[in-house]
Amino acid sequence: MECILAESPQHAVELVRKHATRGDMLAWDTETTGLQVRNGVDYARIIQFSWRPWTAAVIMPVTGPYAAIIRRVFYDAKEMVGHNTKFDVHAMANCDINVLDFFELEQVHDTMWTARLYDERTSAKLKDLAGRYVREDAGASQAALKRLMKKEKWGWDTVPVKYLVEYGGNDAIITGELYDELRPRIDYASEAYLREQKLSPILYRMERIGLYIDSDLLEKASDLQAKDLADARQHLDDIAPGMLPTSPVQVKAQFRKFGVEVPNTTAETMMTTDHELARALLAFRHAHKLLNTYLLPWQKLVAPTGRLHPGFNQLGTATGRFSSSDPNLQNIPRGHVLRDLFAAPEGSKILVADWNQMELRLYAHYAEDENMRAAFLSGDDIYQQAADLLGVPRQIGKMIMLASVYGAGPRTLKKQCISMSVKNAEFELVALLESYDWDELYHRFHSQYRIKELARKCELGARRRGMFDESYIRTWGGRRQRPKLVLSRKEINGRRQEIIIYKDLANSLVQGSSADLMKQALIDVDSAGFGSYLRLTVHDEMVLEVPDEIVEEAQRAVERAMVRNEFVPPLTIGSDYAQRYGEAK
Repeated sequence: MECILAESPQHAVELVRKHATRGDMLAWDTETTGLQVRNGVDYARIIQFSWRPWTAAVIMPVTGPYAAIIRRVFYDAKEMVGHNTKFDVHAMANCDINVLDFFELEQVHDTMWTARLYDERTSAKLKDLAGRYVREDAGASQAALKRLMKKEKWGWDTVPVKYLVEYGGNDAIITGELYDELRPRIDYASEAYLREQKLSPILYRMERIGLYIDSDLLEKASDLQAKDLADARQHLDDIAPGMLPTSPVQVKAQFRKFGVEVPNTTAETMMTTDHELARALLAFRHAHKLLNTYLLPWQKLVAPTGRLHPGFNQLGTATGRFSSSDPNLQNIPRGHVLRDLFAAPEGSKILVADWNQMELRLYAHYAEDENMRAAFLSGDDIYQQAADLLGVPRQIGKMIMLASVYGAGPRTLKKQCISMSVKNAEFELVALLESYDWDELYHRFHSQYRIKELARKCELGARRRGMFDESYIRTWGGRRQRPKLVLSRKEINGRRQEIIIYKDLANSLVQGSSADLMKQALIDVDSAGFGSYLRLTVHDEMVLEVPDEIVEEAQRAVERAMVRNEFVPPLTIGSDYAQRYGEAK
């Protein structure tokens, strides 16, 4: 592999003429000053290009006279492929080169989500994928560079460019090799592949624009939470002087001094322990998490633009759902005070649309469950129906249904229901839950609903396919979902064997189809002309920032995109708009 750094603009032109295959696939990558490219803080230092047959890479600086050469390289390429392409597109946009302007969306490829379409169980990191599918030594240059950077105390913004040449050039070459290796393997998923291609520029725009956040309120909330944390720590010190609250060993030892034995220091155990130390510890943890997981990191990230710019990984989970990072906004529950920090600028509204009990409706559809369908089609409360059939209060019926659809057996069902009660501070239900015959409840539930039948159907279908191809089920959007692989505890011939786990396939079908439907809805909203207002997606929820004068028109367009009458029962939505995210119902 030959990695060549252009020593001058003229040298760059000569290298491109020598190695480029005009009108063919271009593989590329960048090396940046850091990771904050979405908010404009960091930018590309160098760019690496490679062309088939992927035996060489041309590396050049990004700014000055090189910019015109780089634009010409993109212009001459028929198609391009990157790995986590959105990141590099952001990095180049910060250098005033808008890469997506040179390509139609079908011409833009990404080995990160290509690999996840091929096998959702694998790591999405470039070196891991390359080592698995292309060549085992793919990570050697990265390891050598990181050792050198650690020794010299360099950061990505200070490491001399000459040390980035081999590392960066290999990334471009590996990306091209990986594309050629994986793309032919997923011809069966052409519909899903095209959906991911259409989605990628939409997500790029969402990341680029970001979510407006009330910086003044964020600062005030941070100050108040810092005071709450200090007060919580002082209260702990008053109860247990010198105890380190983050040390399970010290916490358990302190409980023993009070004559209380606790098996562990988890939140569930602390919530069921009737002692002031447990309550003080929970208050401290809550304040610490709010301040250090959310508020302080958000202040740093929002500073450059007044907005948060989370990254969206479009196949971030094994089921195909989104994940987000820097910051992760997928884990802020409905009704949480943090949602009030997200606001629309003056003259706009936050529009929120959410599917109604989407996963249960998909279970009812795919299981052809008449009891579930009847509740949804008549407008009845599905949780009250379950409670009536089981002879338990509604809240317990709800917990049993939510745990059962994810395959919980009698013992796990009991444990999860008690855990949910504790988490929701419904302590009065714990004694009642302890009193139930869970074997009886389990069998009674499954005699009324077809959840287990769907699980068996998915397993049987996957096993049959595995006789001739690979074991899998197919989601609504045409993606394959494969059984989980776990390593056995026993070794055979010195190696631990892989065990295939089929029981979660029904959940993979439902969550995977849910992910496909959300992606298609985002694409449809974009096609309807409202894509530039999209800001966030959280599980089954879509969030837009829309000018006041068109908010109701946008609301109707979102409803058309999300409502799905072809399912039985239909997938319906609720939507609302308000000045703040947390105010929308």
